[in-house]
Amino acid sequence: MDRAVNPILRPLQHRAVADEQTAELSTKLKICLQALKENIDTQHKRRIFSDEKCQSVILQTDATWSRGKGMIGGLVKTSQGMQTIYATVKQRQIFGEPTLPINFLETITPTICVEVFKEQLSSSFFLSTIDNDCAKEALLSQGSGAKPHIAAASAIFWSRLASISSSTTWVTRVPSWQNLPESFA
Repeated sequence: MDRAVNPILRPLQHRAVADEQTAELSTKLKICLQALKENIDTQHKRRIFSDEKCQSVILQTDATWSRGKGMIGGLVKTSQGMQTIYATVKQRQIFGEPTLPINFLETITPTICVEVFKEQLSSSFFLSTIDNDCAKEALLSQGSGAKPHIAAASAIFWSRLASISSSTTWVTRVPSWQNLPESFA
């Protein structure tokens, strides 16, 4: 829950679990509801501040796994156009969980794409999108609490990113239908 909204919702949460249920609202609850309404009515816009010398880039990655075979793919979109990569993966090439390697593949694919597209990512702010919660969490927490092979993939991602001059990324999860490599994988 957002820290800004939490104090507004707390009295409403207490009311929801209270033993006494009446239709009448206390003054405190009316103030909370009014503050919540004003907060919802306000348009919140995300602002991204960037250096005008740096270009904005989108990196999208995806992986699939079925019947002992997989595919990894990625694309990078810049102002100059779009480039893609795809590779097939066999079960004997997977490190870690050979029975269900999709989380590892989803985590290692951004790492591979950072290496392949390092020229396009250099000196840029880029948005990295993936459609797997495990991979997103592993990358954001830099592998903390993940299985060793997934943590290693995350560590390699950040070390490869650090080797690219003046680059920074924002890792986010998108629904599969919005992830362009999904249609090719």
